[in-house]
Amino acid sequence: MNKLLLVDGSSLLNSQYFGNIPMSLRNAKDLRKKAKTEEEIENANKEIENAYKDLLQTSTGIYTNGVYGFIKYLIAAVKVINPTHLVVTWDVTRDTFRRTMMPSYKGNRGVVENPLKQQFKTCQDLLSQMGIKQFFSTEYESDDYCGSIVKKFENDSNIYILTKDHDFFQLVSENTNILLMCNTLKISDGLNKKHGINSKEIPQKTFLVNKETLLNEYGLKPETVTFVKGIAGDTADNIPGIPNIGDTTALSLSKLYSTIEELYNAIDGKTDKELDEIVNIWKSNGIKRNPLKYLTAENVFTNNEESLSAKEIGLLSEKLATIKTDIEVSDSMDELIFNYDKELFKDSLAKYEITSIKL
Repeated sequence: MNKLLLVDGSSLLNSQYFGNIPMSLRNAKDLRKKAKTEEEIENANKEIENAYKDLLQTSTGIYTNGVYGFIKYLIAAVKVINPTHLVVTWDVTRDTFRRTMMPSYKGNRGVVENPLKQQFKTCQDLLSQMGIKQFFSTEYESDDYCGSIVKKFENDSNIYILTKDHDFFQLVSENTNILLMCNTLKISDGLNKKHGINSKEIPQKTFLVNKETLLNEYGLKPETVTFVKGIAGDTADNIPGIPNIGDTTALSLSKLYSTIEELYNAIDGKTDKELDEIVNIWKSNGIKRNPLKYLTAENVFTNNEESLSAKEIGLLSEKLATIKTDIEVSDSMDELIFNYDKELFKDSLAKYEITSIKL
């Protein structure tokens, strides 16, 4: 059976960039966080610009601290997983199709700093030289390409998705697992030990999320991941969710309903007596704080200057959180074959003066 490794390139590059910045840059960033006056902010920004010179870079000034970490982590993962096929997917903009649904989607995120922005192109060029298949566009996100690849090939492939993004949990299936990147070995080893997973059989600093661990660790099933986000929202992506209902209540509701539509089919048009019976069922399933008034609220959120009901917000949030699985991708697995040519890797890395990674 094929073994396909899908790498969320944006997630990996971001984590490696910020995990490999010098102390001078960390200190400058701390100064900006503490800055209050315009002068203090301006001085902190100058310190940050000055500290960029301490980032790992080539003799010609091409930043490589994130690229170095990316390739090192990728090679280590390849050695453990030993994939027959390999794909890297990318986010290239926040102005994807989801912004047409809600302009403020991911609007809470700051500007990508220049040294990191440059390394996306460098990393993509390097992977291209290595012959590694990549997918990205201005219309879709990294997870949409992963979702479409999974949908097309999971019936005849064992698939591993390397990412830090919990959104990918909805793609978990019998043949698809998540290699969730953790910040430290202590965290990943602790999680794997807790669930009886041998950390030596997966890449370092990853927690294996399959259907069993997804349920036992997070209380989720793949089919309820977007429902929970539809109810509780997602601050990381600026997805609103239904106001005044948090993760705990959303998780409890997910034991009874798999979609927002299913939830509202259960409560819309019901008499007070019928609603009381439903609330009692909720209570028996551990929902201590009755969310009914929040679920049935009107005119609670404005999107494009349009007042929305709680139901409309829930449906919109669920849709924003749903990974697309119908993008046209490769016609066959053959296009995704990974040939581990060590000499080609070495020559490609040498162009960016990266010579210390063991292939």
